[in-house]
Amino acid sequence: MTGNQIAISFVGIFIVCALFFRGGDKPSSASTSSNPAPLASETNHNPGDRVTLSCGDGDGAVVATSAEAFNEMAEGARAKDSIGFVNMLETGRLIYLKGTTSATYLEGDYDACIVRLNDGPAVGARVWAIPANLRR
Repeated sequence: MTGNQIAISFVGIFIVCALFFRGGDKPSSASTSSNPAPLASETNHNPGDRVTLSCGDGDGAVVATSAEAFNEMAEGARAKDSIGFVNMLETGRLIYLKGTTSATYLEGDYDACIVRLNDGPAVGARVWAIPANLRR
């Protein structure tokens, strides 16, 4: 591993592990056409709400580029698969957002939500995020 990969791995693993090791065996799921988004009252966000993405005290966040990548990220976090996590970052299936990133809430539930990024390295992208990373 290069120095950059090691740094990404440590930052990413810390962020993902901190968020996914909340307990329970329920697999993560992102909304798809066969799994419609719940009512806004279940998520505390309404479609169109402006939110920011960050972990803890503005430490950044990791987002997935698809429902499949989000579920793979969750599985990797539970398995503590740092090599898989780095691979997902390098291949663009995951995006690390530094600091806080502005987004528009589109839909979601307690396991995953979909937002459109308003700034940052992937402005305009529709991504899957961990609901605990959303701030009003």
